[in-house]
Amino acid sequence: MNPNAIDPTPTSEPNYYAIIPAEVRYNKSLTANAKLLYGELTVLCNKEGYCWANNDYFANLYGTSKKTISRWISSLVENQYISSTMVYKDNTREILYRKIRILPLARPILKNVAPYGQNSSTLPPKTSRGRDKKVKDNNTYNITSNITTEKERKKGKKQTSYDQIINSEVTDESVKAELYEYIKMRKMIKKPMTDRALVLLINKLQDLSKNADEAVQILDQSITGNWMSVYPLKEDRNHQGWRGNGRKGVTMEDVSDFEGL
Repeated sequence: MNPNAIDPTPTSEPNYYAIIPAEVRYNKSLTANAKLLYGELTVLCNKEGYCWANNDYFANLYGTSKKTISRWISSLVENQYISSTMVYKDNTREILYRKIRILPLARPILKNVAPYGQNSSTLPPKTSRGRDKKVKDNNTYNITSNITTEKERKKGKKQTSYDQIINSEVTDESVKAELYEYIKMRKMIKKPMTDRALVLLINKLQDLSKNADEAVQILDQSITGNWMSVYPLKEDRNHQGWRGNGRKGVTMEDVSDFEGL
């Protein structure tokens, strides 16, 4: 695919109806805004099921920060409602574009429901749930994914040693998502992490950061710089870690870069 042919930022003011399925709508682990963003993504996806809109677009649309948008997207990824893939310029950390894909739901959406605005001048009846598989509006195409079950979807996803380590050491979803981005960066620069190196990195990250938000910023700093380890933010280099579990953490003198582990 030619990235130059991709317009990652819609230029027109949104003017369409989004439908949020019950499975997403009543998920208590999602914030209300994350659910709203899901609805936005479903109508921004093209006929192949992908959306390229960036965080700047959504931040301007909802009047919030890019970091907040990133957290909403991470929560949707964690709940397996969407997938998010960064496409980089060859051999660099320069992001060409991001592909967001709506994943199939565990419970199918009802089909053959006439959408608002198509051969109709009124809103759909309250009993209508779901949407037509081929609904269009002036700006976007709806997705055309096949429906599968939650069991089938999870069956093909095997948990890796990275997953086991991250899930046992970290509870915040935004930190988890950023750790996976850091692991991807290490693979990209041909310096993949061992399990031991990942454990040491997480321990050091917990000692360097005051809270989850700062941990995300520290990881982002290392990803941007293609660093082999994590270091304090430039504006704050003297504080205690946020782990609070009584364990002695790894200091900067203990591990400088984890290279070769």
